[in-house]
Amino acid sequence: MSLELNTEINLSGLGLTSFKFKEFAEPLSQQEFSLLNLSNNQLTDLTNVSELLRTKKIPKLNLNKNKIKDVVTFSHSIDHLRILDIGNNNLGFLGATCLAEMLEKNTSLTTLGIRNNQIGDLGAISLAKALGKNKTLITLDISHNKIDGKILAEYLGTNKTLLKLIISHNNLGPDGCEAIVDKLQYLKILDISHNGIGDEGVRALTKVNLLGLLSLDLSHNEIGDSGATDLASSLSNLRELFLYENEIGDSGARSLAANLALSSLKILDLSDNEINNFGKRSLIDAMDHTSTRIYFPDQFKRSKLLDSASAFKKSKKTKKSKKSKTKKSTKKTKIF
Repeated sequence: MSLELNTEINLSGLGLTSFKFKEFAEPLSQQEFSLLNLSNNQLTDLTNVSELLRTKKIPKLNLNKNKIKDVVTFSHSIDHLRILDIGNNNLGFLGATCLAEMLEKNTSLTTLGIRNNQIGDLGAISLAKALGKNKTLITLDISHNKIDGKILAEYLGTNKTLLKLIISHNNLGPDGCEAIVDKLQYLKILDISHNGIGDEGVRALTKVNLLGLLSLDLSHNEIGDSGATDLASSLSNLRELFLYENEIGDSGARSLAANLALSSLKILDLSDNEINNFGKRSLIDAMDHTSTRIYFPDQFKRSKLLDSASAFKKSKKTKKSKKSKTKKSTKKTKIF
């Protein structure tokens, strides 16, 4: 029985250039490790990294925040990688196309992060086609890439292995949302925040099968009461729903509250919306019958989770005990 190696080689933030990394390649080839962290450096091409990968079967590689543009040789050297983060570089559509060609044949990669790489629509088309052929990728992050949702959906092949898709900060639009979810019905976690889909986009989403989704992030999407109402009747098996920084008011909050008891939600984030006390009270009342935690749209920061159900129940118990004590003392006064 073999045990998985969990050693990390951390070379992050050392200002390494592609040439300077060559000095580390030989010593690294003599060591055993599972993660090579080369993030926050000055790498522009991956020739020397590729050479190392040919001799070392490293399962995890972090190349985030470099200046990488050329990945031609690199894409042919990663057939044993399981996790690759190459976000925040300069890949462009050519780099994305090289990675897409690799994805079509790769049988080891499970996680790929290529956020903020200016891959645009052409790069997205290549990746979309590759997803239709890849059988191992589970997590994909293509956020911050100026991708048009309609174009991406048009070329997106049906995929049964992808479980987590982060596609925030793009240009999906309502139709793009619907088509993407329709073709990736095995998704468990979907982040389409910061895409300006509005109520129309939510309506489009609810037309497709969302039964498999466990976590959905629709934050910062200009969603109002109408969108919240549509969502309320389509919560399905969701465990987490993130709706912060939208335009939901009391009406939308009441719709969500009315359906909480019928849902499986554990977390509902409504911070930074337009919900007033009336809407908040509806949500708190609904929480008496559920275990849902809610981020409320008030002075509490999003990082501070407010479990209002327990707080509200406590206050009610305190009031009841005070009332009963008052009654008892009143009766005693009359007797004596």
